[in-house]
Amino acid sequence: SFRGWTAHSFLRGTLQIQADPGEDQIEVRLDPGDPRHRYQQGLVNDRILFNGRSSSVQSLVIVPGLGQNVIRIADVPSTTRVFVTSEGDDRIQVGSNGTMETIAGWVTISHSSPSPYTAIIELLDTENSNDHPLAGVSVTTFGQGVISGIGPGLVDFTPPNIKLLSILGGSGRDTYTVFNTPESVITQINTGINDDTVNVWATNGPLILEGQANSDTYVVNLGELLGSVTIDDGGPFGSDNLVVKATSDPDYIVKTASQVSWGNPVSQTIKHAGVERVTVEGGSGADTIIDPDSDDVTILAGPASDTIDLSNTRGNGVVADGQTDWDRYVVTFGNLLGPVSIADTGTPFEFADSAEINGAPGNNVIVATDSKVTSGSQTVKLLSKLANLTIRGGTGRTPDGSPTGG
Repeated sequence: SFRGWTAHSFLRGTLQIQADPGEDQIEVRLDPGDPRHRYQQGLVNDRILFNGRSSSVQSLVIVPGLGQNVIRIADVPSTTRVFVTSEGDDRIQVGSNGTMETIAGWVTISHSSPSPYTAIIELLDTENSNDHPLAGVSVTTFGQGVISGIGPGLVDFTPPNIKLLSILGGSGRDTYTVFNTPESVITQINTGINDDTVNVWATNGPLILEGQANSDTYVVNLGELLGSVTIDDGGPFGSDNLVVKATSDPDYIVKTASQVSWGNPVSQTIKHAGVERVTVEGGSGADTIIDPDSDDVTILAGPASDTIDLSNTRGNGVVADGQTDWDRYVVTFGNLLGPVSIADTGTPFEFADSAEINGAPGNNVIVATDSKVTSGSQTVKLLSKLANLTIRGGTGRTPDGSPTGG
């Protein structure tokens, strides 16, 4: 049984829809038969329980009860705040016909806790072609999750017993800024089918970023990633970019074919798939950046004296730029399937950088000119001047049979 207001006009205050245990569908929408959008409707299992002036409903409280319920918040006028208090394994969907533009008011979601049940929140914006340059996910000082900038309204939630927050983007050029994520909630952002940008500053809970078609850019700042970051871009078109930015302290960063890790031992990790190009930007500290396996990577080490260590490359290879101060490049032959380019743009210390080129274990033929060092098909391009260039052979022997000495 359900209890709700059934009057049709001129009410002032709070409307509550409360359900007994069961599997139900509850919907809040504007009356589709009213072209002037004056009337708010509350439906349970397609039965209209309330149809009254939207200006009369200042607060709408939905208590679905136990069970696997679906709560659809399709339309919220700017004068209304909707409270959803979940108790079962519920799916709470916000948006109407694939757009969040119909959410002009405020939606607040919570779940009874402690509880063996959890809820999923879905923000449905898949059919929206408007650009959203200020879409944001954040956490208040009281731990409340907040989503803003996707529609004209606001959505917030209390994290306990919320299992997943899923944001499904549309076809506009959107910019999402993740200021933080709640500790106990998986936050998933599907950016939609255009050139989108996601900026990540901090995480407390896991963050999953999914791109679709066209060229997407992911900018992830190291230092406050307490929750894991996973990027999975399966879009068939365009070229996607991941930019990883270090802190202002001395950083230890390792880039592999599928992830970027920070710290020694590792304390923060960014996993990625389907991203065509990766840029690692060092901060103002003396950084160590190790790239043992990459395809099409640029390393910008930043201010201070940095160390860049490269040993495995593929495809378009790696461009390494230590930038300002005295930088040290260490390159090891053996598995350089893509070229390494040392191109230091730093001033005024551009002549103070050094490079150490190491041969692979075994016999090597290493040829050095003023612009490159090669070992068979493997190439290290010297595109900037160096104060010191050291070449070390492997553990094999020279053509006359004498050991190289390592």
